[in-house]
Amino acid sequence: MFKKIIALLMAALMLCGVLVSCKKDDETDADAEETTVSTDGDTEETLNDADTLIRRDFGGAIYRILSRTSTLYEYESEDGLNGSAVDQQVYYRNTEVEDEFNVKIKVDDEKGDWGNGSDVFIAKVENAVKAGTTSTYSLISTHSSYLANLAVSGYAYNMNNLNFEYEGKKNGIDLTKEWWSDELVEDCSIDGKIYFMVGDIAYTLYEYMEVVFFNPALLEGHNVYTDDIYDLVREGGWTFEKMMALAKDLDYGSKLEDKTITHSNGFYQNVYERFGLMLTSHGVQAMYSSIEDNFIYKDESTGRYKANTKLPEAFVTYVDELLVKNIVENNGIYWNQPAGNADLEKGNELFKNGQGMFYIQQLSAAEDISTKITDFGILPLPKYNATQEEYYTGVRDTMSGVFVLSNCEKLEMVATITEAMCMKSYQKVRPAFYEITMKGRYSSNTDVQEMLDMIRNNLKLGFGLMYNNLIGNPYYNVQTCYVNTSKGQSTKIETLYNAKALQEKLDAMYLKVDQHINQ
Repeated sequence: MFKKIIALLMAALMLCGVLVSCKKDDETDADAEETTVSTDGDTEETLNDADTLIRRDFGGAIYRILSRTSTLYEYESEDGLNGSAVDQQVYYRNTEVEDEFNVKIKVDDEKGDWGNGSDVFIAKVENAVKAGTTSTYSLISTHSSYLANLAVSGYAYNMNNLNFEYEGKKNGIDLTKEWWSDELVEDCSIDGKIYFMVGDIAYTLYEYMEVVFFNPALLEGHNVYTDDIYDLVREGGWTFEKMMALAKDLDYGSKLEDKTITHSNGFYQNVYERFGLMLTSHGVQAMYSSIEDNFIYKDESTGRYKANTKLPEAFVTYVDELLVKNIVENNGIYWNQPAGNADLEKGNELFKNGQGMFYIQQLSAAEDISTKITDFGILPLPKYNATQEEYYTGVRDTMSGVFVLSNCEKLEMVATITEAMCMKSYQKVRPAFYEITMKGRYSSNTDVQEMLDMIRNNLKLGFGLMYNNLIGNPYYNVQTCYVNTSKGQSTKIETLYNAKALQEKLDAMYLKVDQHINQ
C-alpha cells in the first residue's frame, strides 16, 4: 500500500499539463466550460470541457493493438505501479481508458524493426486484411519507415472518417488536436485522405526527436552563456550558420593518445580533447529534413508531389559546409556515422566526459547523459538561415506511427479509444517521459520546459520523409556524402540526386495509390 501511495504522489507531481477525465453519464456539454476533477484521488485539476471525451459504455469490447516487440512498452506496462514513472503513467492511461469506456486493452506483438523482422510484421498485417473478414485488430503501431508502404497498398482506413458524434459531440479521432501531428496531416494526405498518423499515443515520438544538447562550460568560452543561447532561440537567431561558426571556433586541442574509436562498420574517428559539434547518422538526416528546402514539391494543380528538376540549393550548401568541409577538413567535428545503438553510446560517452560543445542526438540520450552530468542544455535544431520562419524538429525514423486497418470492426469504438489513448498520453505519459529523461529538470526549469515544448510542437513530418522508403530514400542519402575508411573521402554531391529516378518512384507510388485506394 505504501508503495502505491508513493507512486501516486510521484505521478501527481510529474503532471505539468492538464489531465483528462471523462464526464459522467448524467453530465451535459452545456453546463460549464471548465470542470474540476480528481486525479488518481490525490490532486484536483481544472481542465477545459473541450478536452474531454464523453464517457461511453462499449460493453467490455476488446481494443486490440498490434505492436512491434521492441516497442511493446509504449502500450503495455509490464511492471505497472512497480515500474518507472513512465511505466506508471502508461498503466494509469490504460486502466483509466478501460474503466471510463468499459473496454479491455489487449496488446499483441511481432518482430518488426527495420531490417530485423519488418517483413514478418508486414506479412502479418497483409494477412489480417486479405483474410476476407473483419479484423480483430483495432490499431496497428509500427516502424515509420514502412507505414506508408502499408497505407498505399490499401490496408489502412482513411483516418479523416474516424470522427464520430455521440450525444451531439465529436467523440472519435480529432486530428486537429495537439496530441496529433498537424504537420503530417497537412503534408502527407493523399487526395484529401490520411491513412496513418504520428501522435503522442506512441511515445517513441519523444524518444526519437532529434535535439541539440550543449555544454554550457565550453559555450561560455565564447562568452556565450546559457541565458544568451536560449534568448537567441527565442529571438529566432539560432541558425545553421551561427551553430557552425561557434563549433568551428572552438579550440579542439590535440589528439588524445591511443584514442581512436572504431565503429561497427569500420568507420573510425580520431578523438580530440574537445569537439565543437558532434553528430550522429540520424542527426545528419534530421537536420536536412528539418529545413525548408526539399527534393520534392507539391503541384498545386493536382495536389500531388513532383521531383525538383535540380538539386536543391540548401542540400548543396548543407552537404558542402557540414559534411565535407567541416568533417573532412576540420578535426573539431565528430560524426558518429553508423546508426547502431552501441555506436551511439560512444558519442554519448564523449559528451558525458565534457568533450563536446554541441551534440545532435535523439532526446532519449538525455537519460544516459544525465547519469554523469546534469549541467547541460537543450535546444531545437537550428534554422537553415534567418529567413526560415520556424524551427523544425526532425525525428529518427525508428519512431512508431499508427493506422487502423481497412477491414477493422467496431470503428466507432476504435476511434473513441484511440483518441482517448492519444489524449491521455499527451497529458500523462509525455510529461513523465520528459521528467525521467531530464532527471527532474522539466518541471523545475522553465527554459527546459519551453525548449522541449517548442521541439515537440514543431515536428516536421513532411511527405518526402514519411514516404521516403517508397520513393528511393533520398532523405537518407545525405549521410553517404562522407565515408571515413582509411582516410577521409567525400562523395560527389551530384551522384546522390537523380530527378528522373525520383519522379519515376513518385509516379509508381501514385499508381499504387490509384490501384488500391482510389479504385
